[in-house]
Amino acid sequence: MRTRAPDLQFQNLGSIVTCTAVTLRGEIWIAERLLDPGERLGEGDTVPIEHRFLEDIVLGARAEGLVCHG
Repeated sequence: MRTRAPDLQFQNLGSIVTCTAVTLRGEIWIAERLLDPGERLGEGDTVPIEHRFLEDIVLGARAEGLVCHG
């Protein structure tokens, strides 16, 4: 069985976790759910996330079929 590459990459930096889109699908998901209206995600940009929100974000992304790693 072949696994899909991740759409979102998470990295724990201690006080925050970063979320980076790895695929276009991940970029769109971040733009629609994590950014303010009109805010854009640049290539390679990361979104800082407080630890208390991480579980809900990962579960929400996975529920919509995205693959998360990190």
